[in-house]
Amino acid sequence: MTVAAITVFYTFLGGMKAVIWTDVIQFSVYILGALVALAILAAKLPGGWPALIQSADAAGKFRLLDFSFDLTRPYTFWAGLIGGMVLNTATHGADQMMVQRYLSARSQRQAATALVASGFVIVTQFALFS
Repeated sequence: MTVAAITVFYTFLGGMKAVIWTDVIQFSVYILGALVALAILAAKLPGGWPALIQSADAAGKFRLLDFSFDLTRPYTFWAGLIGGMVLNTATHGADQMMVQRYLSARSQRQAATALVASGFVIVTQFALFS
C-alpha cells in the first residue's frame, strides 16, 4: 500500500518523465543485480571463474548461434527468432506500459525510434541472460 501511494505521488508530480526515469533505474538495478549474482555464484564455485568457463564451454554454452533445423533441439537460432517475435509482439504491441510510452512520444518518428531501440536492448538482455 505504501509503495503504491508513493508511486502515485511521484507519478502525479513528475508525470511521464518520472515514469521513464523509474523504468531506467529499475532496468539498471535488474542488470546490475544479475551481474552481481553471477559474480557471487562464480566466486563460490569450486575452481571459480576458470571452472565456470571450462564447464560452460564443455556444455556448448558459448556457442552463440545454432542454425540447425532439428526440432528436437530447444535452443536454436530459429526457436529464438520465432519465440522472440511472438513474445515481443505481445509485449510491444499490446502491453499497457509499452503503448503508454508510444502515446507519450512527441511524434510518430520518436515512438518508432523508441520501439526499435527497445528491440536492441531486449536482444542484448536476452543474450546476457542466455
